[in-house]
Amino acid sequence: MMHRIILSSILLSAFLCVCLVFSLTLFSGFNLQWIDLVGTLISYNESNIKHQVLLDIRLPRTLCVVLIGANISITGAILQGITRNPLASPTLFGVNAGCAAIMAISSSGFFHFGGAPFLLSAVGGFFGGLLTLMVGGFFSRKDSMLKIVLAGIAVNGLLVSITRAFIIISDESSYGLMKWLVGSFSNLNWGHWDLLWQLSMLGYLGALLVAKNINLLALGEDAALKLGVNVSATYVIAFLTSLLLVAVSTSIAGPIAFLGLIIPHIARCFVGENQLTLIPVCAFVGACSLLLADTFSRLVQFPAETPAGILVALVGGVGFLGLVFGVKAK
Repeated sequence: MMHRIILSSILLSAFLCVCLVFSLTLFSGFNLQWIDLVGTLISYNESNIKHQVLLDIRLPRTLCVVLIGANISITGAILQGITRNPLASPTLFGVNAGCAAIMAISSSGFFHFGGAPFLLSAVGGFFGGLLTLMVGGFFSRKDSMLKIVLAGIAVNGLLVSITRAFIIISDESSYGLMKWLVGSFSNLNWGHWDLLWQLSMLGYLGALLVAKNINLLALGEDAALKLGVNVSATYVIAFLTSLLLVAVSTSIAGPIAFLGLIIPHIARCFVGENQLTLIPVCAFVGACSLLLADTFSRLVQFPAETPAGILVALVGGVGFLGLVFGVKAK
C-alpha cells in the first residue's frame, strides 16, 4: 500500500506541474511559450509584455484555481466521511446554494449586509448546510442516506429559487452576478490570492486534525466513542472546516458544482478510504481537474472565455449520474 501511495504522489505531482504549465501558457492572445514562463520566474523584465501578462494575470489566476480545486475537493471528502454518504458534497448539502443566495441578495441592493464577500458567503453557506442537516435528521441521529439526499435537493431548490428571484430584482448587476454564479476565474488577481491562501491553510489544518477521527467514525459512532473519539467535536470541526474552505472559494470564484462530489471518488482509486492520505490526494486531483477545466474553457470560444464552471458542471453531471446508478446497484 505504501508503494502505491508513493507512486501515486509522484505521478500526481508530475501531472500537476504539467497542468500548471498548460494553464499559464496555453490559449493566450500573446502567444506565450514555456520559455517565457521560465524567463518570468528567473529574470523578470518589467518592460516585457509577456512577462507582465504571466506575472500579473496568469500566475495569480492559476494559483487561485489550484487552491479552489483543492478546497472544494477536500470538502467533498470530509462531508462524505462524516456522513458516510458517497453522494455528499458541498452542492448536495446546500452549502454552495446558500453562498450563492446570500451573495445574490446582497448584490440586489434590496437588503444591505455589511461585511466582506467572504463573510457573507460563509453565513449563507452555514445556513444552507445547517438547514440540510437539520431537515435530513443528522443531529437527531435519525438520518439515512436517502433522507439527507432528499433534504439536500429540497434545500437546494429553495435557495436556488431565492437566488433567481433576486437576480430578476437586480437588473443592473445581474450580468456580473450571473457570471459569478456559473463559476468564473477571469478576474482573479493577487488580492484574491492573499485572502485565499491564508484561509485555505487554516482549513487544511482543520481537515488534517479530524482526518483520523473520521476514519474511526467509519466503524460507527459507538465504536469511535469507545476508541476515545470526541464525536461531537469532530462533527463541529469537520463542518466548520468544510464551510471555511467552500465559503472562501465560492466568494472569490462562484459556486463550482459537482467537483466536491466526483473528485473524492477518483482519489479513492489511488489511495483507498484512509482520510489521512485521501485528503492530500483529493487536493492534487481537484487542483489538476480544475486547472484543466480552466485551460480548456479558454479554448471553447477563443479568444473569448467560457466560464470554467460550465465545463465542470457538464462533466460532473455525467459523473453524478454514474455515481447514483452505482450506489443504487449496491
